[in-house]
Amino acid sequence: MKKKSALIAITVFAISAVHAVWADNPIITTEYSADPSAHIFDGRMYLYASHDRKDAKEFDMNDYHVYSTRDLQNWRDHGVALKIADISWAKGHLWAPDCGYKNGRYYLYFPADATGKYEFKVGVAVSKSPSGPFAPEAEPIEGVNGIDPAVFTDDDGVSYLLWAAGAPQIAKLTPDMKHLDGKATALAGCDHFFEGPWIFKRSGLYYLTYPAFMKGGSGDGGNGQYYDYATAKAIMGPYTYRGHFTRTQESQPWVGNIHGSQLEWKGKWYCVYHDAGQSAGHINPGFKRSVNVDLMSFGADGAIQPLVWTKAGPPQLVPIDPYVRNEAETLGGSDVPEGPHAVATEPCSEGGVDVGPMKAGDWVKYTGVDFGAGASQMTVRVASPVNGAQISLHLDRLDSPDLSTFAVPNTGGGQTWRTRTYALGVVSGVHDLYLRANGSVAGVGLLSLDWYRFTRASKKAAGD
Repeated sequence: MKKKSALIAITVFAISAVHAVWADNPIITTEYSADPSAHIFDGRMYLYASHDRKDAKEFDMNDYHVYSTRDLQNWRDHGVALKIADISWAKGHLWAPDCGYKNGRYYLYFPADATGKYEFKVGVAVSKSPSGPFAPEAEPIEGVNGIDPAVFTDDDGVSYLLWAAGAPQIAKLTPDMKHLDGKATALAGCDHFFEGPWIFKRSGLYYLTYPAFMKGGSGDGGNGQYYDYATAKAIMGPYTYRGHFTRTQESQPWVGNIHGSQLEWKGKWYCVYHDAGQSAGHINPGFKRSVNVDLMSFGADGAIQPLVWTKAGPPQLVPIDPYVRNEAETLGGSDVPEGPHAVATEPCSEGGVDVGPMKAGDWVKYTGVDFGAGASQMTVRVASPVNGAQISLHLDRLDSPDLSTFAVPNTGGGQTWRTRTYALGVVSGVHDLYLRANGSVAGVGLLSLDWYRFTRASKKAAGD
């Protein structure tokens, strides 16, 4: 049904600027996330990760979210893709997952405790979409006892499943991607192997990366791991150990492990991995990790060069086009997951997810919005159960002067949606855009956001 939108005029000064836009690490700020497996599907980078709970006392995860991006900066939370309650054989501990594609279907491989005694098996769930939701098979995959599954499809179309069970295990998958095609092989040459095997191929060489044993670290009375790798000319080996390319950070002594994936996209190589910087100062920080992404490089001999961890991350690939509908949950940043102004996503009554409910002072960031010659209106899909809620807009910094402040009406409920259009003075150029919720009612949800879109200014207005 079409809905009429209200137009509310707000007077602001015309603002124009262009600035370099870089990604922020960690890349997911609404939730804790870890053990990331990244793939390129349909022109986007998709991220399949463990979901560390905010109340975590151990690694007892109970669902998976899927995230994706087109620009390496603004990541969309697609919501819960699979949860423990949907898996009949699983008792708990949904650890590191991965996803593969074949024949028009996406296959999510996941480990879970099958008995309640830390006896792990690996299952598979299927979806028509890379974002899910995924429907699990009734039983785990026969012959796969272990953790940290990863799927690799070679140039000839044959797919393989890897997992950790003392040593890295590998086996072919059947064409339907649901069973092993033969017995597993333990890969030799992976010195100091701990967990989390991942394979990628570059210039005809297979790289097997994995979290590795560190003296005095995890499994040896303390915290910390190296990230090691081995290479081979054939996927089944033999592999040659090549050493470390990074490790957990000494500045985060509470972090027990490192885990991730590596991939090429648009001519650049990326390492996606986790740390636990966002959980500093909170209870049980070692069980609350966060995903980062950084550029990686190789030497002339194919050696992975030491990974440089950055706060900035890699450059944004393309800016946000504000003149099309943009989902509010495609975020460039927010307060940390347990911060005083943390935000989250929630199921939306109109489908998908939204951002909310946002309390007074909560904020979200959209990085690298290219307004071009100028925008003069903003349209938002918003819900609010209270009177007096407002949204303020800020450019480039949260503490910058208000670009504009919008009154959000009481729509009749936190999932009762209305489309509102607000007039702006002309804003042009490339900016980071911050939206902050404001209101006099403290500690309660003021509003939720579903999507936003801007309208171009007329040529005359843009030139004034």
